[in-house]
Amino acid sequence: MKGGLKKAGVLLCILVLFSAFMPGTGIKADFGALQNSTEAKTVKVGYYEFENFLEGATPEEYKTGYGYEYLQKIASVCGWKYEYVYGSRIELYEALLRGEIDILPGLGYSAIREKEVSFPDYAMGQVGYYLFIPSENMELFEDASPLNNKNIGALSGVMGDVLNKWLLENGIVANIKQYETMEDERTALKNRDIEAFIGDGVSTTNDGSISPYIKIATENIYLCVSKDNARILEELNIALEEIDTSDPYYIQSLTQKYFKKSIVNLSLSGKEKKWLANNEEIIIGYMKDYLPFSATDENGNVTGIISDIIPEIFSKLEVEEPDIKYKEYNNSYDMLNALKNKEIDAAFPVSDSSWFSEQYGIYHSKAIISSSMNLVYKEMNGNDAGTIAVNKNNIIQMEYLQTYYRNALFYYCDSIEECLDAVNSGKARSTVVSGLRVSGYLAGSKFGSLKTVTLPQMVQRCLGVSNDNHILLGILNRGITCIDEDFATTSAYKYEGRYASYTLRDFLEDNLVTALIIVSIVVSLVISIIAILVFTARSRRILNKMAHLDDMTSLYNRRAYEEDLKKIAEGMLPDNLVFMLMDINGLKASNDLYGHDVGDELIRNAAACLLECLNEYGAVYRIGGDEFAAIIIVDDDKAEEIKRDLKDTLAQRKGQYGEGISAAVGFVKRRDMPNASIFEIAKVADAKMYEEKKEYHNETDKNN
Repeated sequence: MKGGLKKAGVLLCILVLFSAFMPGTGIKADFGALQNSTEAKTVKVGYYEFENFLEGATPEEYKTGYGYEYLQKIASVCGWKYEYVYGSRIELYEALLRGEIDILPGLGYSAIREKEVSFPDYAMGQVGYYLFIPSENMELFEDASPLNNKNIGALSGVMGDVLNKWLLENGIVANIKQYETMEDERTALKNRDIEAFIGDGVSTTNDGSISPYIKIATENIYLCVSKDNARILEELNIALEEIDTSDPYYIQSLTQKYFKKSIVNLSLSGKEKKWLANNEEIIIGYMKDYLPFSATDENGNVTGIISDIIPEIFSKLEVEEPDIKYKEYNNSYDMLNALKNKEIDAAFPVSDSSWFSEQYGIYHSKAIISSSMNLVYKEMNGNDAGTIAVNKNNIIQMEYLQTYYRNALFYYCDSIEECLDAVNSGKARSTVVSGLRVSGYLAGSKFGSLKTVTLPQMVQRCLGVSNDNHILLGILNRGITCIDEDFATTSAYKYEGRYASYTLRDFLEDNLVTALIIVSIVVSLVISIIAILVFTARSRRILNKMAHLDDMTSLYNRRAYEEDLKKIAEGMLPDNLVFMLMDINGLKASNDLYGHDVGDELIRNAAACLLECLNEYGAVYRIGGDEFAAIIIVDDDKAEEIKRDLKDTLAQRKGQYGEGISAAVGFVKRRDMPNASIFEIAKVADAKMYEEKKEYHNETDKNN
C-alpha cells in the first residue's frame, strides 16, 4: 500500500458491488486550476438501480440516493455535466472496462480490479458485510459453529471471497452457493436451501423474517475511473481533496440522510430479543409536572411527549410492544435514584451530558428532542445575569447552569414558579427556562412583565437507563434512530398551553385596587361571585389563546388548524373556498449553514408575508416547523392574484440576515373539486406543494 492513501474516516453502510481498500495515485491537487476551468466537461457515468444508493435508473425518473448525491457533489466542484448510462451493475462494469463510460460508483478494491480500472485517493465510504440468518434462529447462534457443513449464500463476485476468508479465519467448513441478487438469497433462505447468506447492511426492506447475525468484514468502496481517463482521475482527486478539506463531515451527513433506517439498525440482536422476552414489563419514570415533556393528567394518566415516544419506538422496531408502565416523580433526583435502585427501567427526561450521566451512574440515549433555553429576567445590567434562580428539583436546569454559568450566584427554589416569583420580586435577577415551556409561564399576567432572551446553547433531552442495562439502551437507541426527526417536536405542539399557572391569588394581586373598591361597595358574597366569574373568563381566554396561537409567528397553530378542518368538514363547503399549503425552501440548509437565528427569521418573515397577503380573506396557520396553511374565501380570479402577490411579497421580503424567501406553494380551489371533502382538497394541495418543492430541488441541483 502506498503512503499517499487517504482514508474515508467514517464507517458507512452503503451498497457495493465488491469490497476494497485501494492505494492512492499520488497526483498533486491543483484546486485553483480546476476552479478556473470555464468549460463544462461531459462525463459518462454508469447508473444502476439500488435502494437508497442510486435510485431512478431511467431517463424519466426522479433521481436520489447516497451515490447520486455524492456524484452531484463531485460535479459541483469539478464543473462536470453527467451523461447517464443505464444498465445492470455487471453490464456497466464491463462498459467501464471497454472505456464506454468514464466513471462508476460503488466499486470495491481487488488486486485484479486494480489492473482494470483506476481508483481515486479517497474512498466513497465503507460497506459492512453481515451474515443474515432466519430471525427465528437467532437464539441458536451463540457462535458460528451451527454453520459447519451448511449451505451459505453469496452474490457472485468478491462477496464470495470475503465469505471464504471469514470461514477460513473461523475454522468453519461450509458450502457456498452463488446467487445473482440479494432477493434471490432471501428466497433461498426462506425455502431452507441455505442456512445463511452474506449481504450488506444497507437495505431497509425487511419483513422481519431475517436478522443480521454477525458482521464479518468492513471494506472501502470507490468511485472508479476508466483506465483511459487519466485527466478525469486527476480532476476527481483534486475535487475529493477539496471536499475533504472544506466539508470533512460530508460522508457522515450522507450516511445519516440515506442509511439511518437500514436493516441492521432496525433488526434487534439476539441478546436484545432475549432481553425483551425476559422482560415483558418495562417501567418508565417521568417528571410529574413538566409539560410538554411529561406530566400526569387529571385522570392520573401519563401525558406529554413521553406518552407518544415510547409506543413509537416499539412501533418502528416492528416488535410486539411490552407492557409499558409509567411512574411519576416530583423531582429529578428521586427519579434517578429509582433508576439506580432498579425500581424503574428508564427515566425521562435526562440531558445528553455524558459527564453528568457518569456521575449519576446512568447512560443516556440518543437525543429525542432538542430545544433552546431562555434567560428570563425583569431588568438586566448589560450581559450580567446576576443572581440566578434555580429549581433545585430539576437536574437538567442545574446541569445547564453549572456548565454555562458556573461562576454565577444561585438562589435555590423548589419549583419553576418559585424561580419566576424570585425574579419578579427581585430576589434573583434571572432564571433559565426551556424554550418549549417559557410561553406557558410568561403568558399569564402574574409573570407577564418578565422579559426573555433565547440563549445560544441548545439542550438535548434523552431517555436514561442504569449503567448496567446497556441492552435496553441499545433497544431504545435503535427505535429512536428510526423515528422521524420531527416526531417529538410535532408531539410537543399538542401539549402547548396545558401548563400555564394563573390562580385566583394571581388575579387578585393583579387587580388589587379594583378588588378593594369592590370590597368597599358590595357584600362579600357578590364579590366572591364576581371574582370567580372574572377569573374564569380571563383564564379561559389566556389558555385558549395559548392553545391556538403559535408563539413564534402569532399565526394560528396546528391545534387550531385541525379543529377548524373538523368544523369545516361538518358543514357545507363554500363554492369560493380556497385551500393553500406552503413550505419554505432551504430552511434546513440555512439552519445548518448560518444557525437557527437565520432560520427563525425566515419563519417569522414568511408568516408576516402570509398575514399581509391572506389575513383579510380567512385564517392562516403554522402547522409545522416550516410549513404553513391557509383557508380563505375569495373568487377564482382573486385567488390567482393572491397567489402571485404572495410569491412577489415573499421574494421581496427583506430581513436582518438576508433578502427574499423561496417557498413551495400548493393552491386548490373548491370549484375545481366540487364533490371533494376538505380533507381531499388538503391532500391535493399537499401534492401540488411538493411538486413545486421537487421543481425547486431539481433547479437547485441543476444550478449547483
